[in-house]
Amino acid sequence: MRSSLRPRIPAFALVAVALAAEAFDATEAHARRFPRGRLSEEREALAVQALVAPGAVSTARLRADRFRRTYPNSIFRSAVERAIAPVDDKASDR
Repeated sequence: MRSSLRPRIPAFALVAVALAAEAFDATEAHARRFPRGRLSEEREALAVQALVAPGAVSTARLRADRFRRTYPNSIFRSAVERAIAPVDDKASDR
C-alpha cells in the first residue's frame, strides 16, 4: 500500500462509523413516526447494518434475530445476513 494512503484509512473508518450512527438514528426516528409503515422491513434491515459498523455487536445480533422472525421471507434478509456474518465469524473464532 502506498504510504500516502495509510493516514487516510482511519479517517475513512471514522466517517463510516459516523454515518452509520446517523443512519441508525434515522431508522429509530422513522420507527417512532411510522411504527408499522410500509418501509418498516427495509428500515429494520438498515438498522442492523448501521449497528454493526460502530461495533454494537450484541444489539445488531438481537435486531437481526428479530428481523428474521418478523420477516422470514424478506428480500432484505441476505443484506442482514451479510451485515452480521463478519460479526458471527469473529465470535466463532474464539
